[in-house]
Amino acid sequence: MQQFAQMKLQLYKPINDSIIHAYTSILTSQFPNVKTVDTTFSRDLFRHDWIHSYNKYFLHSSSSKYAKRTKTKPNLDHPIILMPFYIMDSHWVALVRRKFDDRIHFFYSDHMNSSNTTHLIQQHISPLKLSKEFYPSNAMWHNCPSYTYLPHSNECGPRTLLALSVFALHPNPSQNMLLPYMNSNITQITH
Repeated sequence: MQQFAQMKLQLYKPINDSIIHAYTSILTSQFPNVKTVDTTFSRDLFRHDWIHSYNKYFLHSSSSKYAKRTKTKPNLDHPIILMPFYIMDSHWVALVRRKFDDRIHFFYSDHMNSSNTTHLIQQHISPLKLSKEFYPSNAMWHNCPSYTYLPHSNECGPRTLLALSVFALHPNPSQNMLLPYMNSNITQITH
């Protein structure tokens, strides 16, 4: 009986870091202008400050004591940086930093469209907390809505991957770019 309860818990567990990491790695390997931060970036950003997170998750010049010999880390010059955020130990949301039209744009999506979650993310991703190079004063924030379908069933991970992909690859990014992908069967489609 206990084994069945554990299996049932696993079925309803949110998509884990390794799946998010694997998918974003495939995306970045196929599109050289797209980079991603590690899935643990958001947890470190919430627990520590920007300097700690920047030093750990971003590529630095070879003369820096934080320099790593890796091509997978983004630097602040990359035009597209994927940032999957895992919050409250149970929920994935998508954030992409994208440079176009001589401006930095942040595209954000929470498939639950929760204003509390949006506020939490904006507290940590704000010009007041981050470097001006990462979040310049003229940057634009886009809260990209999607439809929340009921009954709702553990779809935040797959829907975050969909949002990250659309935000990174859409040829004409806009606040409503996720809406054409919405479907009442979105849970099964994204899984």
